Amino acid sequence: MYHLELSSAESNELKKRMKNTKNTKVLRRLQCIHFVHEEEPRCRIADLLGVTPETISVWSRIFSEKGFDGLCSLHYDGRRPPVLDIVKDELKRDLKAGKYETLKEVQHALKEKHGIDVCLSWIWRYAKKNSLHLSKRQS
Repeated sequence: MYHLELSSAESNELKKRMKNTKNTKVLRRLQCIHFVHEEEPRCRIADLLGVTPETISVWSRIFSEKGFDGLCSLHYDGRRPPVLDIVKDELKRDLKAGKYETLKEVQHALKEKHGIDVCLSWIWRYAKKNSLHLSKRQS
């Protein structure tokens, strides 16, 4: 675990940023630095902030190397779109046509046709979220 000694100016800056930030993700990072400075155990900090102990180490390292600006800049644009979004229309069409009876068949087709390898539970959740339903084949 990183031990952080904050100067008086850094401590004041931390308090100011914690008070003024509106982004909850940034606030958690700042709170992490506060708790590390207060020498709270890493596992306790992780529990309080709802992250893993490894995340506490990563945020501490970022702060040590890049300061407040590095810690407070998030380098992602939100969630990535699900990998199945690129085949959603085709999947919907095939399911409506009764091409698949089981999720296992859907999984196999995704792997064979598109090189997409996802677990059955993920396919089930995606189908449920997007109102995609398996239908019985017509005999």
